[in-house]
Amino acid sequence: MRYGAAAASALIILLAIFRPVRAQEAAVPTGGTGEGREALEQARLLFYASVEQKKQIGPAIAAFEELAGNYPAWAGRAKTYIGALVALQGKHAFLPHDKWRLANRGLAIMDEGVAMAPEDVESLFIHSSTCYFLPFFFKRGEDAQAKFRELVRLLPEKHREFDEPMFANVVQFIAERARLDENEKAALERLRSELTLPGTGPGGGAHEEAGS
Repeated sequence: MRYGAAAASALIILLAIFRPVRAQEAAVPTGGTGEGREALEQARLLFYASVEQKKQIGPAIAAFEELAGNYPAWAGRAKTYIGALVALQGKHAFLPHDKWRLANRGLAIMDEGVAMAPEDVESLFIHSSTCYFLPFFFKRGEDAQAKFRELVRLLPEKHREFDEPMFANVVQFIAERARLDENEKAALERLRSELTLPGTGPGGGAHEEAGS
């Protein structure tokens, strides 16, 4: 059973998308402050490290818990990250039962995080991209696709939640993996054109096969 490995694969993709952001470049979400931005970036750095180092998962969870306590506007986003980290713990669990339990617990926490901030585009992207890579028996494929479509709807107004390199990667990821109708494809392409991002057409990058 590979649920832990699938969660890790999704987080490795997130690592590639988010890692280029530096603290001074990270966007400040609505309700955030400069100090909060630094706290968010430090928590993200621990998140990145935890993808590669098991020992960093605990400190990363603690950092996001502190972020949520100190900056309530980001509590939903922090909880979504925490859920992804709990799911990642399944990769390191020895028993299949523990892998399954941690993966499902992580997904439930991610669901709560998105419910707390349903229009937080970073939360939606973390949730949708993680669900996209899960094996089919988690039955999260349609959930991932629904959130991709919600992102297409929200990004024209909320794209400044991402810095420009991160945003370009997010748009590319959605364009390659989301099942969009013609209107949604046109909206994504229009957004790309308006923001002078690289082309988002099929074949613009590697396309991993999802298990969902």
